[in-house]
Amino acid sequence: MGLPHLVCFGAEKNFVRFAERMEEDGKPEVNRDYFWHTVAKAILWRSAEKLFDTLDLKGYRANSVAYGLAWLVEESGRRIDLNRIWTEQRLSPALCEALKTACKAAWGRLNQQQGNVGEASKKVECWEAFRRKKIALPEAWRKELAERPFAVPRTEEETLSAAWERLRHKFLADTRMIEDLEALTGKQWVRSRQCDTVSSYAVLTWEQLRRRRGLGMKKIRNLIEMFAIAEGA
Repeated sequence: MGLPHLVCFGAEKNFVRFAERMEEDGKPEVNRDYFWHTVAKAILWRSAEKLFDTLDLKGYRANSVAYGLAWLVEESGRRIDLNRIWTEQRLSPALCEALKTACKAAWGRLNQQQGNVGEASKKVECWEAFRRKKIALPEAWRKELAERPFAVPRTEEETLSAAWERLRHKFLADTRMIEDLEALTGKQWVRSRQCDTVSSYAVLTWEQLRRRRGLGMKKIRNLIEMFAIAEGA
């Protein structure tokens, strides 16, 4: 879907980024799954718009739907079951309720922005703040998630990026130090960084983490592995 990465930009910038990615990746393999998932994504988007209309909220429909749907996609680990949507040609009642709740929360958040809400919604900072928001959702929709993400990473960096963005939000308020995670997970990381707080890394987006001096791909991979183990501990 690519939505979580594009939610901050307007239509024109989105198209430019889409074109750039198509140029980098080449033509997609148009097979049965590609067709099914493309139709399912269209059903998901259109359904989200219709569900928003039932909430009797005024204004910012496009922004709220984009934020709400993107938040739900990320919260699901990109495991919304597109095959089921294709097969049934509709969303399940549980997914509908989750979408309505997420879109309503997005509308409320956007209406708290100062100045021009439309412009504010295009800022990365606005999206990141909403992405970290805890939204109480009915649990039924989680039971319907697919076993694997619908966006299959093509490179190791994409795999690590997706894992980091899923994990880091669970540690944003973690006041422990890295050495505490080492003791918990049985893994060793960078000795000079043992006294850094866990949250000081969790607040970094993937792009910010990659720009951090002294952290190559191997070290980042080890950090992600440590976070993953700590998540289940």
